[in-house]
Amino acid sequence: MKTWRSVVRRGGAALLLLLLFWTASQLASRVPGIVALGTSVHTMGLGDYSADPYRPLAPLSMQILDEARADAGIAPATSSTPAATPTTAPRPTPTPTPRSTPTPTPTPTATPNPTPTPTPLPIPTPIPIPTPTPIPTPTPTPTPTPTPTPAPTPTPTPTPTPAPTTGVVTGTVVASLTGASISGATVSLSPGGLTTTTNGNGAFTFPKVQAGTYTMTVSAPLYGTSTQSVTVAAGQTVSVTVRLRLLGIL
Repeated sequence: MKTWRSVVRRGGAALLLLLLFWTASQLASRVPGIVALGTSVHTMGLGDYSADPYRPLAPLSMQILDEARADAGIAPATSSTPAATPTTAPRPTPTPTPRSTPTPTPTPTATPNPTPTPTPLPIPTPIPIPTPTPIPTPTPTPTPTPTPTPAPTPTPTPTPTPAPTTGVVTGTVVASLTGASISGATVSLSPGGLTTTTNGNGAFTFPKVQAGTYTMTVSAPLYGTSTQSVTVAAGQTVSVTVRLRLLGIL
């Protein structure tokens, strides 16, 4: 709202100025000559700058006026000395008479009433309470504890170690010509149906074999089958080396 009001006010002022300029132009168009305000270093007045030789001009200086008259063919007029303007003597400014300032009457200070100090009440002294004397507790005499007689530890009867009833059969399977170990060979004992396979070094083991006589059969791929008799005693280890022939070689 304030913006619209400001715009309306400025528009009204512009219209008013345009109306004044239009009125002034109408009035100026009806005046026959141009009337200007002339200012001289000697006097001030209005002059008509139309082509009238009978009316004196009021130029800004006498030299310009003489040059203008010479151009118009008019003899220059004698310059008149302006009359001295009387100087008004200054009047002394009256000095105002100072008025006496009334001394304010001091306001009496009110005397404060003394505040009565309360009398302190005596603090009653508490009656001391007698401390009861503790009765000593009688210390009981310790009764000696009888030391128990240690019972004799029975000596355990040694359990006889049973005699072993099994034996161990171990061995190695190698090639008959080169003596190289054969891995993956199948070794079996019969009767009993015990079967094992040689490891990478061609070794095999039967850890628990009942005492007796067995037929050991050894076979391997690309090699012939070997059969031999093995006797196992209880608590003994039987070591066997089995040599296999390569098939196709007599």
